[in-house]
Amino acid sequence: MAMTEPALSCFAGRAGHHTDRLVRGAPLLAAALPALTKLATRIDTVLDTGGVPVSAIGVCSVALATVPAVARHRPDAVVVWFDAHADLNTPATSMTGFLGGMALAGPLGLWDSGLGSGLAQGRVVLVGSRDLDPPEHDLVDSGRVALVPVADDMAARLRAVIAGRPEASGRFRLGIVLMLLWPAYWTTASLLGLWVRNGAPGWVTLLVLLAFWNGIKFMVFGPRCLRLTLGAAN
Repeated sequence: MAMTEPALSCFAGRAGHHTDRLVRGAPLLAAALPALTKLATRIDTVLDTGGVPVSAIGVCSVALATVPAVARHRPDAVVVWFDAHADLNTPATSMTGFLGGMALAGPLGLWDSGLGSGLAQGRVVLVGSRDLDPPEHDLVDSGRVALVPVADDMAARLRAVIAGRPEASGRFRLGIVLMLLWPAYWTTASLLGLWVRNGAPGWVTLLVLLAFWNGIKFMVFGPRCLRLTLGAAN
């Protein structure tokens, strides 16, 4: 069935974000697993019924659930990963235990998250990643995972990388555009602001300002990332 109908999913569950950094390893994944499993089921259902999953996601670790679901239905999918970090660490290589830093490694089968894998290394293109740990550098340097650095000709180089990789010749493109998060940040700012008006501690005001600033920042840079993704897919 042709995938023509968009289906929006907005993830608001716990998924091992920065506030959970002190919780390492299995306890962190265990806390996130119920919400992640629910989202994976949602993506499976959308694809089963011929829809196009469009997801509003605020944390990288949610890719542990979404990418394997897409790979099960479309093994020819290509993941274009816009992020300063490669997120290719595993529980064995991570220095922090931060689940988001392992988000892409799970779908690639580099570790068992319990949410599946199925994504081939040749079907991943990192874009703009600049803060890589040694094990992540090894994956890039060996050519198993492609990397397109930030540059004025980024769109052309990204298009060339995808076209030049036999594994990436499928028509379907999966772009994880992490900069398109401004609605989530503005929603967070609004909810925190409501809390402040109802008697929250004064320090919460700082969180309101931080969320609002991130919303503005991502609204400015998000469209550029989207244009790069669409340009690479044509």
